[in-house]
Amino acid sequence: MSHHASDYRHDPLLDAGRRRDGVIELFLDDERLSWQQNVERRVRQPDIASGGPLMNRDHPWESRSLGNFSSVLWGEDRKHFRLWYAAVGRNERVLEKNQVSLAYAQSADGLTWEKPMMDHVAYGDVTSTNLVLGPQTNPHGTCVLVNQHSDDPSQKYLAYFDSYPAQREGSPRHAGRGTYWATSPDGIRWTPPLGTPAVSGKSDTQQSVVWVPGAQQYVAYMRGTRATNEPFGQPFGELQRVRYVRAAWSRDFTDWSRPIELMRADERDGDPDVQIHEFTVTRRGDQFIALAGMMRISQLLPSETYLTLEEAMCDVELLTSRDGLHWHRVADRQVFMPADAGPADYDHRRATSETPRARNAEMNESGHYEGGAKISIDTGRITRSTTFYMLGAHLLFDDEKVYVFHGSTNAWRKEGRGYALGLATLPRDRFQAIKPRRLAQPGVLETRPLYFDATGDLIVNADASLGQLTAELVDFNGCVIEGFEEDRCVPMKTDSYDHPLRWRSESGTVGLGQAVETVQADATLAEYPGIRIRFYLRQAWLYAVEWPLHED
Repeated sequence: MSHHASDYRHDPLLDAGRRRDGVIELFLDDERLSWQQNVERRVRQPDIASGGPLMNRDHPWESRSLGNFSSVLWGEDRKHFRLWYAAVGRNERVLEKNQVSLAYAQSADGLTWEKPMMDHVAYGDVTSTNLVLGPQTNPHGTCVLVNQHSDDPSQKYLAYFDSYPAQREGSPRHAGRGTYWATSPDGIRWTPPLGTPAVSGKSDTQQSVVWVPGAQQYVAYMRGTRATNEPFGQPFGELQRVRYVRAAWSRDFTDWSRPIELMRADERDGDPDVQIHEFTVTRRGDQFIALAGMMRISQLLPSETYLTLEEAMCDVELLTSRDGLHWHRVADRQVFMPADAGPADYDHRRATSETPRARNAEMNESGHYEGGAKISIDTGRITRSTTFYMLGAHLLFDDEKVYVFHGSTNAWRKEGRGYALGLATLPRDRFQAIKPRRLAQPGVLETRPLYFDATGDLIVNADASLGQLTAELVDFNGCVIEGFEEDRCVPMKTDSYDHPLRWRSESGTVGLGQAVETVQADATLAEYPGIRIRFYLRQAWLYAVEWPLHED
């Protein structure tokens, strides 16, 4: 299959940055690498926005929980955020059970949000709300994305969500639990409002759907659950329910394949007491980035509906894929977003809704506890950290940052926890650094032979402010291309997202494009004009590159 840089253009309304001519490579796996020496990988953990949760629970339809599920896109102008978030109320006049609605908000900076009131979806007796799908739809984990298979303006936006049949009397539904789809011209008016059945099977977590341009199809990432009811204890069977990742695909968002099991936690993770709680995916360049919520179970709880419920923390790890189906754990499973159980003397096993972890603390308007447990040696109040993350449907990008919208809570399940919307950010494309393992020696990283267009340049995203980064260009057979030796490379000694790497020549400097022309003009190399890039890292951290990749 032939690929050109244009095949890897950024997804509409996920990237507000400048349109790039090259392909972004994040080096989250070894797919593009041939050889490495004296290097190690370090995940960069994002910065959590200060000031706590981004929204308060202002309205009755969000009085119990807000933002545990969320989907964010850039607006059409790429200058403001559009947010679709889960809202859970307590109004028994609406329905007998607490049910999820889908609410809408918008923001210029991702921190301060406006909830526009519309006479579109009522909540009980309240006619003016910011709801776009009401509690009758009961959408769990709604993923909103831009239509990639059709230019029909009435279906510009697509939604994919889970719902429960027991709470959808008289509406389109699966025989059991399942996912549904709907379309919209503007992200506000959805058709049909109750959704159309898509894939059977329970997936009451965040859904994530991406478009795969090479395959011309959508892939939906969902939760699967094994052994949710008795009988248990069969030979080699599950002794508790186990969550795993499923996937299904569709070319038109209407007809979906049968789902497959994609992956589950393994023994090294701690399966079955560590499980993948949610799995959200974003395409970046020719790679897919997944954020996996790793649910770390510490106690099994009795339940009337299950053999057990679980008390757990949930932190986040990174995975990557080249096709969206085969996945690699990034940086040997280092934690991307850590959760924290809190003070060392606190024993959550004895927490209840009457005696919560936040003793001596109060719940604020956003639903998070302020202060914290006063520990036994009377050292004062301790701020409560996040115990459980719920991931947004996608990552967002601009020229400076990666935006990680998420739900979070600092309460335990027995405390009747609710969620609040949060934001974490990374410097652009800096998910993982490749750095020297022994500082006195350079780290060396060599790519496989890659085929490039002669019109592009090699742009480096690295921090070389404490040392330097250089490179040499090597032909298919491993010989350094004349004029592109390491000692001719102009050293990078700065911290930059977009540093063009150049080599000194008699007329000034030259770049990767000139090396491509040199190889193509050499009769002995023209048949296989692949170029290897050999990076030298001297106290420098390499995060990503942008290059004019062209694969045949």
